Amino acid sequence: MKRYVIPGVAIAVLLFFFLAWRGHRENEPSRPDSASEALATTNPPRDTQSVTNEPMERAKSVPAVTNPMGYEDPETIRAFNDSPDVPISFYGLVVDQDSNALQNVKVDLRISQWQPTTPLGENIKNIQVQPETGADGRFDLSGVNGHIVKVIGLSKDGYEPEVMQREYGEYGPHGGSPEKREVFRMWSTNLDQSLITGNHSFAVTPDGRHYAIDLAKGTISEGDHGDLVAWIKRPEKIGWRERYEWACELAIPTGSLCETGDSAMFRAPEAGYSNRFAFHQEADINRWGDGTGDKHFYLRLHDGQMYGRITINLFAFYNGTTPGMIRLSYAVNPSGSRILRAPVYVPSERDWKPTKLLEQLKWPPR
Repeated sequence: MKRYVIPGVAIAVLLFFFLAWRGHRENEPSRPDSASEALATTNPPRDTQSVTNEPMERAKSVPAVTNPMGYEDPETIRAFNDSPDVPISFYGLVVDQDSNALQNVKVDLRISQWQPTTPLGENIKNIQVQPETGADGRFDLSGVNGHIVKVIGLSKDGYEPEVMQREYGEYGPHGGSPEKREVFRMWSTNLDQSLITGNHSFAVTPDGRHYAIDLAKGTISEGDHGDLVAWIKRPEKIGWRERYEWACELAIPTGSLCETGDSAMFRAPEAGYSNRFAFHQEADINRWGDGTGDKHFYLRLHDGQMYGRITINLFAFYNGTTPGMIRLSYAVNPSGSRILRAPVYVPSERDWKPTKLLEQLKWPPR
């Protein structure tokens, strides 16, 4: 009989604690059932029209909720709450690809106004205005109050914005000055070129052997005869999280390259080229890494008969199955022109979705 007493007591004790825990859970305030619901509770969508009917004074005490403009810093939120909109002053200049002033360009501007006494969800008002550039390519904006100015579009027949962007700048209430204006560039559509382009990731052996890359075919092979020749060298065996000394080089056998910090890279320069880029990483250097990071170069190929641009990253170690990697994206103009710009696709508002945008940008590299 005794052998049944101990298990019975144990079961009774466990049942008691379970009932006590369940009663405690039932008395707790309800919580979101998922991470997405929790996020929706603490950071509601900006376009929500009616989040709460309580006055703004109560909303001030909860910065994460009183955040329809995307700010999280309490001081920034408090500054918006405590001050009215201020007079806007914006000074812009629109030029063409050769830096000449462009007349009659319609500039779409969006002004955000903050209304602290309005219920949450209704306290942001966006006003759109469309000034037009004069003969000197300039445009001004004044006579209206607000907190933020966004440049959301540039339009003129026969021209298009230099780069594809959803917005062309976000500013506070003041942008530029009469003496130093914010500059926006557009390109004539008559200058669009037919370019050879590519996005590739090539697995390589980082033991110093040379790899030749054919940009027209988008291929790589061992050797020294190609548009580009690259090599990477590091120790054969490396431990987990071990720092090691390594080096790499990129050369142009029948041409030269010119490193640049320019992100647009739409017109190759005439001078400033060299025939190779070398990179050396010491094991004990600060900010050590096993890749070069994105490097941007203008290319002069086939003894100056062709020009191009390239963004390249060379990895001494990529992962456990890929010893080294060369990742590059490029555009080459086979006509001999130094213009390296193809037609720009300017998406509509609904096209700015992650999947569609990645398709447009052809990402990830193949």
